Amino acid sequence: MSSTVFLLLALLLLAAGLSFAVYGVLASSSGAAPFEGRMKTLLLTTAATDPVLLEETVERRYENRYLHALHRVSNLLNPFIPARIRKGVRRQLLMAGLLSWLKEGEFVALQVLFIGLAVLVAMPLFLFLKGSSAAVAIALPALIGFIIAVLPYFFLARQIETRQNEIRRALPDVVDLLVVSVEAGAGFDGALQLVSEKMKGPLAQEFDRALQEMKLGKPRANALRDMAARTGVEEVASFVAAVCQADQLGVGMAQVLRMQTQVIRQKRLYHLREAAQKLTVKLLLPLILCVFPAIMVVVMGPSVLTIMKTMLK
Repeated sequence: MSSTVFLLLALLLLAAGLSFAVYGVLASSSGAAPFEGRMKTLLLTTAATDPVLLEETVERRYENRYLHALHRVSNLLNPFIPARIRKGVRRQLLMAGLLSWLKEGEFVALQVLFIGLAVLVAMPLFLFLKGSSAAVAIALPALIGFIIAVLPYFFLARQIETRQNEIRRALPDVVDLLVVSVEAGAGFDGALQLVSEKMKGPLAQEFDRALQEMKLGKPRANALRDMAARTGVEEVASFVAAVCQADQLGVGMAQVLRMQTQVIRQKRLYHLREAAQKLTVKLLLPLILCVFPAIMVVVMGPSVLTIMKTMLK
């Protein structure tokens, strides 16, 4: 067991060394023009052709050398990435709030690098365990390689879940502020501006982005629907649908917002009850692995010792 652990550590160090070596080659192969200047030109071009992406591209930190290397790898892989995969990864990055500094091609490049790292770790381990049983020699390297390969997608899924939970928690308070602002005489756009200034978190950032898009000429309904698609939260989509319908039919916005507040809080209560019901199932595995063995030792231990003493006599 100790030799296996030592081999795993050595393989991890080897993989890290190879990763730094690949980065060094990529970083040293840059052209004569400064990379930062080229990226500023790219940002200006992107903002001019697609103003909606201005906020996403301005905050990118390509002066970071690791993002620099990852960007160069993504340029090599871009011609081979299908449009369907690129679109799906882009949507996931939008929902995670990571598209401002990590593009879809770069995430695919990161995934490819992790797959290569998984192969670097799994293959030598398979050769080392080749003399063992077939199940151990195949299952252990495959399991370790799979865990390493899916780490980027696990991180992305975790980031999406965390961001959506933050949006769900903030939505009732945001809608309450919208109701108060609209009933005080402010327009809906002014209420959105107040929310983006007074509130913090991903939902306030999404409202601010929707306002920026409306200032650039996008219709309010389209900007709000795009915001709902970026969050991927059902409550936000329902809220946006109600607001857009009220705007089209000319219904009083304050009344619609107040009704949406009640609906959103009711859905939040349902989510809390659902999470409470799932808690018992989630606690089952820790109880079986940690609590029950200790209880069995305490309960059955004296009886087992007594039986062993009796049999030895």
